[in-house]
Amino acid sequence: MRCGITTFYEEVIRLSLSNQHLLEPVSNIQQIVKDLCGIQAQYFNNSIHALKLRYKGELNQQCFIDLVKTWTVRGTLHLISKDDWNIFISALETDWFNRWGKYLEKYFSSYERNQWQTEIYELIKSGIINRDNMVSYFTRNNI
Repeated sequence: MRCGITTFYEEVIRLSLSNQHLLEPVSNIQQIVKDLCGIQAQYFNNSIHALKLRYKGELNQQCFIDLVKTWTVRGTLHLISKDDWNIFISALETDWFNRWGKYLEKYFSSYERNQWQTEIYELIKSGIINRDNMVSYFTRNNI
């Protein structure tokens, strides 16, 4: 005969795995990322592995088009839905600034930060969204 507590814990574990899309993969990357409040992406290959466990289908570049890799909770990089980006920024702006903004203030002037922000914005507008291309651009232009 099974103990009621054991059954309860088994159900909690089952619900947890189900809520994380680990029992039954889904066919919508956005749903996975939104339901999990992001996929940890400190190392991009780990985020791909986490998505492969949860996604019903083959991952390709198109799957990532509406995702943003950014700092979210605990100062760690996550893949989040671009639709949720404003929510994370609003919720975590003060924490982010207190943690990372002070670091930037310590090493870079406000003029330098504003220059980089403007340059990055212009690069993104022109279609350069790849980190390596941005680094090359900044290196070539001594920024």
